[in-house]
Amino acid sequence: MLQRDNDLTYSVEIEVMRSGVNRNNWDYRNIKDFAWTFCGCPILTAYVGSKIGDGHNMDQKTDADGNTYYSTMSPYAERIVGCIGENEGDIRVEEKDGQEWIIARGKLWRFYHKELVDKIASQGRMSVSAETEVFEGEQNGNIDVYTNWRGLGVTILGDDVAPAIPGANVRALSEMQAAFKEMKLRAASMEEEKAEDNETNEKQGVNRKMNRKQLAELAKRFGDGCRVLAADEKHVCMLKDGDPCAYVFENTDETIVPEHFQALSVNAVFKLNDETAFEVDIAELTGEMAANQEKAEKLCAAEKERADKAEAEVAKLREMEKQRRIEDVKNALKARLNEIVREMEVDGCEELCKGLEDDAEEYAEEDCCDNCGKWNGAERAVEALNAACMDKVLKAAQKKRENERRTLAWDIVNSNGKDGDGLDGAISRIMR
Repeated sequence: MLQRDNDLTYSVEIEVMRSGVNRNNWDYRNIKDFAWTFCGCPILTAYVGSKIGDGHNMDQKTDADGNTYYSTMSPYAERIVGCIGENEGDIRVEEKDGQEWIIARGKLWRFYHKELVDKIASQGRMSVSAETEVFEGEQNGNIDVYTNWRGLGVTILGDDVAPAIPGANVRALSEMQAAFKEMKLRAASMEEEKAEDNETNEKQGVNRKMNRKQLAELAKRFGDGCRVLAADEKHVCMLKDGDPCAYVFENTDETIVPEHFQALSVNAVFKLNDETAFEVDIAELTGEMAANQEKAEKLCAAEKERADKAEAEVAKLREMEKQRRIEDVKNALKARLNEIVREMEVDGCEELCKGLEDDAEEYAEEDCCDNCGKWNGAERAVEALNAACMDKVLKAAQKKRENERRTLAWDIVNSNGKDGDGLDGAISRIMR
């Protein structure tokens, strides 16, 4: 028994037959060549009263033409209970103790044969006997050597029946192929109907699992330390202080009580290519992950502390650089103001310089740079002072020129010492 697929089928693995002489003195040859003939063959068993599994139960009868045949219509006759797989990998040949074994994977139809499947599931295995049809063979002493043959089916035997293959059953099994095909179609139809029912139930909301919003509201009832992962109206799966557990409500309005918590073991399944499966406690997987996470968190905390210190140092250096630039701006403005006053003898530039000094912080910003990225805030402040003082310089120059034109008439003399003509000359002569 491998696993229960659903409520309809059970996956099984069968040691069908081996090479070498068996207890009936039959020797099957060319195992690897004919193993594939068991693909799609039926799995059979017989029920005798309440006994599950018997032998190759069939009745020998004679038809209207006088031909002998084997019938499976009696209540205790073999019946089809499953099917060997038809996919690649469902049949393989393994070597055990120097002999070749045909290993087959198939399914039992639990929907039709619950008692049989439950029995195999409880005890793990039951004996089987291969059904074959022989085309060529030879006699070697008291041993029948079969060189050309095919598989017809596998019979699940009763607990008190030793594996054997009576030759009389071969013909009867050949006649059962039509019934077998019909049975396979019925089983496939049942699985399709079940899948459709499940899909319909999901669409109609029969599956009442809670959505994310409902889970969030439910989690509030359990308090801190509990993280709800999935739930329906009665059952809750969660992590409680990091450990998997479940809670079962007796009614939806009950107060949370410790007695209703159930510790759980959560397993991860490793599936190999040959469908072998191993279950591993998920704690074994997450333990190392948790250790790595703790290590990573410590490393992250150390790196964050280092980054915070570096950022604080950078901020300190930036503030120092900003203050230095502010001082450079103020010093440059004062120096330029002294030059303007000394050379131009202009009044009023002191107020303009004071205003620019108050705005010195703006010229100390990082974006106050030339095309090469070099800070030039002091130069820009001086240029602003030059532009602001230029108006006063111009007005002072104009005033000076006007004062130079205003002279008294008696101060006007000809540059060559002679009296001039006109009014100026007359005035000069009168005054003399």
